[in-house]
Amino acid sequence: MAISDVIEKNNWYQVLDERSKKISEKSASSIGELLGFSDSLIITEKNNWYIVYDEDFKKISEKSVSSIGAFRNVSGGSMNFVKNNWVVTYDRQFRKISERPNR
Repeated sequence: MAISDVIEKNNWYQVLDERSKKISEKSASSIGELLGFSDSLIITEKNNWYIVYDEDFKKISEKSVSSIGAFRNVSGGSMNFVKNNWVVTYDRQFRKISERPNR
């Protein structure tokens, strides 16, 4: 099921589908700060780790903040991070797809 929105309600994150029906929920304290989401993944940061979840808040992968830099955005199944003036694109498993200078 596709993710349409992720909202915070009473210290819980709720994943909603295109009909605003709740797909799943998880306490904000257990997953950290919501950074972004797409139709297929959610990315959070907790204790200097980026964590990627699916629509059911099942953990897909994680990577340390220091190893890949600052979160920039998420689109579809990929995420962009900036480190040392390079924008690096990763897939949901944090496998590098591409990199380019940050201009």
